Amino acid sequence: MKRNTDLHRDGHCRLVSSDSHLQKGTALVIVLLIVAILVSLATHFSYGTRVELALSGHIEDRLKTYRLLKSGYEVGVGALQRDTNDYDALTDLWARSDLLPLGMSLLSISGRVNGTVTDENTKLNLNLIVDDRGRVREGRELQLRRLFQVLGLDDQPVESLLDWLDSDDEVRPGGAERSYYSQRTPPYACPNGPLETLNQLLLIRGWTRELLFGNQESPGLSRFLTIHSDGRININTAPAEILRTLDDALDETLTHAIVGNRAESPFEKSQDLKRVAGVDAMLYSRILSMLTVKSTYFSIEVYAGEGSANMELHAVVNRTLGRITPVYWRIGP
Repeated sequence: MKRNTDLHRDGHCRLVSSDSHLQKGTALVIVLLIVAILVSLATHFSYGTRVELALSGHIEDRLKTYRLLKSGYEVGVGALQRDTNDYDALTDLWARSDLLPLGMSLLSISGRVNGTVTDENTKLNLNLIVDDRGRVREGRELQLRRLFQVLGLDDQPVESLLDWLDSDDEVRPGGAERSYYSQRTPPYACPNGPLETLNQLLLIRGWTRELLFGNQESPGLSRFLTIHSDGRININTAPAEILRTLDDALDETLTHAIVGNRAESPFEKSQDLKRVAGVDAMLYSRILSMLTVKSTYFSIEVYAGEGSANMELHAVVNRTLGRITPVYWRIGP
């Protein structure tokens, strides 16, 4: 063992072991290490606490946002239930664009809320293009082709839609059946049956996102289509594009006359349509079975936010004799 001499306070030289210095150095290192660990732990706990607080705050915001969604939905349902007219028109309470924000403010509920109630009887029901046996109804097929024509679109995607809906495996010109979809990546089946959602159209040959949802130049087909309605068109609420699908005689001039007439006074009965100049008895008789002034299906869309959370609700309800029954419900982030 090595020894060193140190001068003691009494003036005498004494031998000191070098291990003493080593022990002191080791102790210092350990102390520094412990301090570093404590600092690291403190930083970690501080970060963890901040994360937990942020997460708990976000969760609370999401819970509040969910309650806002439900409240907005109930405002829409309430407006539909209180609509006692024998007809539905764009002058009704449920059709107001500010219905949900106004209703929430009257209820003194804070938060960001917006949304709309939309008549689904203003749209073409794609699932009704085929009957219960999976056979194509020519009249409804023609309605859809007219819509493509009115919007200036190539109606080739109609062929593949009919193949998707009908019960057979015969491929229409320009259409697609199981053999086409089995070669996709990944492959999937052609159900030869009804659509479950409109987004399912994106699986069908020729039905692109741009065709369905539009771009800056065109709004897309989705706003004219549904899978939830009884198939009749409400002549009080349908846009001119949909009115033109009812018959070839309903051209742009005549449909705009209908829209202008109902703006002055809603049609309380389907036969009131005959008060519009140009709607003669023959035309009326051809389209009567496709008309209504009282709607049965409505979509309720609610967009809500609280703090850092934002959510949206898409619902479709059936209204029969004042009773509201949800038939579709989806909540998204």
